Formats: sequence, structure tokens, C-alpha cells
Amino acid sequence: MSETHNVKSVDEDAFCDCVSANRLNLQRFLDEFVETVQLFELLERGGGPPSVGVFGGVFIKFRIIAAKQGALSLFHFKNSLEALREYIYRCPRTRYVDGKKLREAKSLFDRYFPNADNTRNAVAHAGEIYKSPAAIRQHEQKQDYRGIGVFSAAGGLSIQSLYERTYAIGWIGQVFEVHMDTSSIQKLAEVLNIVEEAFIKAEAGTSGAPPPSGS
Repeated sequence: MSETHNVKSVDEDAFCDCVSANRLNLQRFLDEFVETVQLFELLERGGGPPSVGVFGGVFIKFRIIAAKQGALSLFHFKNSLEALREYIYRCPRTRYVDGKKLREAKSLFDRYFPNADNTRNAVAHAGEIYKSPAAIRQHEQKQDYRGIGVFSAAGGLSIQSLYERTYAIGWIGQVFEVHMDTSSIQKLAEVLNIVEEAFIKAEAGTSGAPPPSGS
């Protein structure tokens, strides 16, 4: 067996491993998002009786921590989805995965969670906002923000806020939201279901024409 062939086989195995890992990670990060929402709900009444409601209690900061982790899980899900689309056709075992379905899944994710990158960056790089006077100016709000039960004025720095199930955080002069609720879980699960549909043809061993370029 030639050295060239050996290298090719190793590369193909690596691509297949990458595809498999990221396919599994989609379920993993969906599960993690579900768990953060469940934790958020567990803390929602602040450790008090039902009459306390979502506005009171000592656990509001803990709910914010759960919301931050939820934002990270959405970002991780997006990364795995993008990796699938990039490497799916470089693995011989998945070359017939339905590229249209994968594009549909990515388009739907972007529509449901358009600010996944920004919320992640705001959470992961919060300290960088204050690293210099120039950075502070960059992150000053460009316009007023009116969210559900929350208002912050242009010219200031919106650090973070939580009202009912909506977590908001400032980054690059704007305010971005994460919704910690069943609706967000259902949307993420819908995206994953479309991805799984894309694999049906490949797993059935269907052969046919090579996938179109740019899939």
C-alpha cells in the first residue's frame, strides 16, 4: 500500500470522526440547553413560596448564571452544525447526506437564534469591555434598548438584565437577548430533527451523483 494511500485513509478517517463527533454534539448541546432551562426554572421562585414569583427571591443571580450557560450552549450547537456542513462530504460514509436539509437546518437556526455569536462573546469576554477607554467607547449603547420590562439608555453600558425568562446582555454597542423557555428548546430540537433527516439517505446506503459543490 502506497504512502499516499495511507495518508488519504487517515485523512478520511479524521473527517469521519469529526462528522460523528459533531453530530453527537448537537444532541449534547441541546441536552445542555434543556438542562440550563430546567435549572433556571428550578431557581425561578428564588427559594421562596409561589407568591414570590419571578421578580423576587435570593436566586436571581443564580438564574443569570444559568442563562449565561444557556447562551454558551446555543453557541456550541451552532459550531457543531457549521462543522457538519463543512466536513460532511469529506467523509466517504456520509457523502450522500442531504445537503439541502443541512442548509435548511442552518438557515432555521440563524433565524431562531440570530445573536448566538454576540451573546456568547458578551458572556465569554465580559471583562474585555473595560480593558481600555477605547473599548468602553466601542461598547457604549448606540441607541436606547427597550426589552420586556427593561430599559437602558443610549450612551451607557448595558451590563446584563433579567426579566422573567428573557436574559439580556450588552456587547459592541447593542443589547442581545436569550430566551430561557420551552419555546427555545422546541426551536433547537426542530433544527436537530432536520439534521437527522439529512442523514437518513446516507445511513440507508443510497448511492447516486456526487453532492453539488458548495453544499
